[in-house]
Amino acid sequence: MASNNFLKDEDQPYRRADGMLDKASILLGLGKYADARKTAEDALALGVEGPLMASLKIVLGDIPMRRRSLMKRPSITVLRPSCLSMTPN
Repeated sequence: MASNNFLKDEDQPYRRADGMLDKASILLGLGKYADARKTAEDALALGVEGPLMASLKIVLGDIPMRRRSLMKRPSITVLRPSCLSMTPN
């Protein structure tokens, strides 16, 4: 993963956390929820603030949402107005 190459060489906390945000987002998209959570939590531990902290918290909130959406299958309900009833009046 390209983000690993970036993170290996980056020492500045804000830039490292930004790269970790990218990595967590990629892992989330791949369905690797535990790895995504750990990466986002590690990035927050670097002490970042502002929009980057908010984005990391959003990723952490998206993890349970993704898990739930995969567990539930969407159901479709077709509503037919009574005026379109197929029975004769």
